Amino acid sequence: MKRIHRASSKGFALITVLWITAFLAVIAGSVSYQARASLGLASNVVASFKTKHAAEGALLLTVDKLIKRDELQGYVLKNPNFNYELDNLTISVEVADESGKVDLNLASVDLIKSLFVAVGVNEKVSSSIADAIADWRDQDNLKRADGAEDQDYAANGLLYEAKDDEFDSIDELSLVLGVTPEIFNRVKPHITVYAQDIGVNTTLASVVVKNAVQNIIGTSNSDETSSDYISSTGGLIYTLRVKATDPSGLSTVITSIVRLQRGNIFEPFAILGWKQS
Repeated sequence: MKRIHRASSKGFALITVLWITAFLAVIAGSVSYQARASLGLASNVVASFKTKHAAEGALLLTVDKLIKRDELQGYVLKNPNFNYELDNLTISVEVADESGKVDLNLASVDLIKSLFVAVGVNEKVSSSIADAIADWRDQDNLKRADGAEDQDYAANGLLYEAKDDEFDSIDELSLVLGVTPEIFNRVKPHITVYAQDIGVNTTLASVVVKNAVQNIIGTSNSDETSSDYISSTGGLIYTLRVKATDPSGLSTVITSIVRLQRGNIFEPFAILGWKQS
């Protein structure tokens, strides 16, 4: 009986040791996993920090180049793209002059309509959107032929009315009646609220905007007609899109609106807009 009791005790002790060993292994594994996860998180934080500040640095460096180019060569930007490499990071900068875009606040209804047609929206819808944009930005409640005023927004179940004021940003266009997300994404690269001109500098414009202007002017060589749609201003306000990417593929993207302030040696530029993702 003693032998059986001793054998039983030894067996129980062995099982207990095995359970404790297994328990400790689980704890060790959990600690190891948490350590690896914490290390990975820390690495991502460091990488994110590096790409963020690299993007900011590249943006400022590009602005400096724009200021120097403006002083030496005039405003025409022949190469709108810049590329940098820093500490194994790849950085690209795309620059667009806002004067080559259609200003939502000042462009004529005809030019706005032509732009929507140029991005592939049918003429009837383009006409309706152009009138709705005019109704959104004017300060009266008089509805244009194909436009939209307060009652139209209410009739479509929207909880807001026509703004009756200028657009503060191009994203605001998505609120205008008739502008679907698809249409907005088509026209977004070609519009601005910063050009402050009724016309477009076609030298700086995209093919889409050039087509929009040309479709209005047609074959006419009249300076009077052209002056309503073509501008010679430029070189003051830019959109810069900076992307910094590390070897693992982690990236930071900064989109900024920058205005050059000619003759101001203390503040040679101003940031009008900033978005990071």
